[in-house]
Amino acid sequence: MQRLIIIMFYLEFVNLINVKSMKAIVSFSVVVLLFVCVGCNSNKKEADQTSDQAASVSADSVPTPVPYKELSGYFLRNTSELPAEVNLIVAQNPDQMSLDFGMAKTMNNKVDTVDFTIDDVVGVASQPTDHKTEIKIEKVEKVGKTLKVYALIVQEEKLSYKIQPLVIFSFPKDSGVDQVELYSGTEKKDSKPYKI
Repeated sequence: MQRLIIIMFYLEFVNLINVKSMKAIVSFSVVVLLFVCVGCNSNKKEADQTSDQAASVSADSVPTPVPYKELSGYFLRNTSELPAEVNLIVAQNPDQMSLDFGMAKTMNNKVDTVDFTIDDVVGVASQPTDHKTEIKIEKVEKVGKTLKVYALIVQEEKLSYKIQPLVIFSFPKDSGVDQVELYSGTEKKDSKPYKI
C-alpha cells in the first residue's frame, strides 16, 4: 500500500514538473527509490513478526498430553453443587478438596493421597442416577492456557437405588493454565476457572 501511494505521488509529480528541470526529477526519483527500499524492508520485518506470532499462536493451539492419576477411595459430599448434567470440580488445596470430597475408607480399600505442593485435583461428577453409570477419563491435555478433560460416560442397567457417579484425578500443577474444560466427545459440558 505504501509503495502504491509513493508511485502515484511520483507520477503526479512528474506530470507537474516541467521537462526542463530534469535534475529535479532525477533527485526526486532517488528519494522515491529510498522510500520504496525502506518501505520494503519494514514490510519484511512486519511479515517476519506476523509469521513469528502465527507460529506462536499455532504452537499454543497444539494439544499437549498432561499426565494424570485417577484417585480412589473418595465420595462426593451432599453439599457439592451440581448445576449441570455433568460437572467439573477443581481443588487446589486440602481445604478445597475436603469441601467437595470425603474419604471412603473401609477395611479393604486404599485411599489415594494427594500432595498439593506438586499436584491439583479435578473431579468429574454427574447428577445422582438410578442407572449403573461409569465416568471414564479418556485423556487430559493442555491447549494454550486451558486444561481439557475428555470423559466418557457409560450408562448401563437400571438399579433399585441411586448412585453418585464420580471420578477424580490428580495432575501436576501448571501455572500456565487458567481454565479447565470438560468434554464428552466433542461437546463441551462444563468449564471452570483455574486460579493459582
